[in-house]
Amino acid sequence: MRQMFSLFTFLCSLFSFHFLLVCLFQGADLKCSYSADFGTPRVEWKFKDLQGSQVFVVFDNNPTGKLMPWIVWPTGCLRSCASQCAGINDCWSHRFLHAVLLCAGQTGERCLGVTVLSLVSSENYKNRVQLYKDGLMLKQVTRRDTGEYFCEVSSGSIYGSAVINLTVEVPPSVPICGVPSSVTTGSYVVLTCHDPDGSPPSTYKWFKDEALLPENPNMFQDFKNFSYILNPKEGTLAFPSVTKADTGRYYCMASNGIGPVQSCAAQMMAVRDVNVGAIVGGVLVALLLVLLLGLGLWFAFQKGYLSSEFSRYLHSALSCMHEYVDIC
Repeated sequence: MRQMFSLFTFLCSLFSFHFLLVCLFQGADLKCSYSADFGTPRVEWKFKDLQGSQVFVVFDNNPTGKLMPWIVWPTGCLRSCASQCAGINDCWSHRFLHAVLLCAGQTGERCLGVTVLSLVSSENYKNRVQLYKDGLMLKQVTRRDTGEYFCEVSSGSIYGSAVINLTVEVPPSVPICGVPSSVTTGSYVVLTCHDPDGSPPSTYKWFKDEALLPENPNMFQDFKNFSYILNPKEGTLAFPSVTKADTGRYYCMASNGIGPVQSCAAQMMAVRDVNVGAIVGGVLVALLLVLLLGLGLWFAFQKGYLSSEFSRYLHSALSCMHEYVDIC
């Protein structure tokens, strides 16, 4: 009964989700405590970054620095493997990949759901990680260390896990803004803004001619005639059908509550009408060039400068063109 109570206490504490904020280049103390009933357990730590890539930080009680597989078991798989293999620790041994797949073939569908994720290159944690009984110390953290850390502890048939969400606090840098210098009326235009360094990720505000653009322009009398879509998380400012009234100087501001707010330099976006005259002029010039080319070929044909075979081909093409013009 005491063992079951200790296990229950361990699982309740481990299955909760913990959040940890750490300043840039400081140490991160990731806690993962367990009761004495686990004895000397097998401890593993895994890391999933913001892009979803997953690696081992600690494998078989040792910090990693090489390619390691990540395996996800469905509910009940570990227990059924333990009943078929020599013991549950065989499934966690250095040969655990073979052991688990062997169990999957022997115990039916419960283990057939084992997922073997692709091998991923782990950062060398050997010089950055200090493993102790109740947790793990990660030294000199950077923005790349932001993400989810999974602590997994097993001993015999007992297993538990914890999830710690680590955020390394990094102030925003000057955002990279994309503002087109010239667009045509009626076109779809997107202005972009991105801060590559801020952690947690920055949120964004857009300004036009030094005036803050509200996220929902329809709620403000001065902006009811504006038609844009502003995404403060992605940093985009989209105009579904840009008008001449949207001409102006635009810049973006990035902030994440850590350090000073940063903004890019203002850039001019000019909205111009479609130049119908230029389009018509271009079409007329193209037609004139085609006409001159045709006259030149006809003259060469009349003078006998072209071969007989090419002359027949040209005569056929001119006949087709003549018929086409007659139809028009």
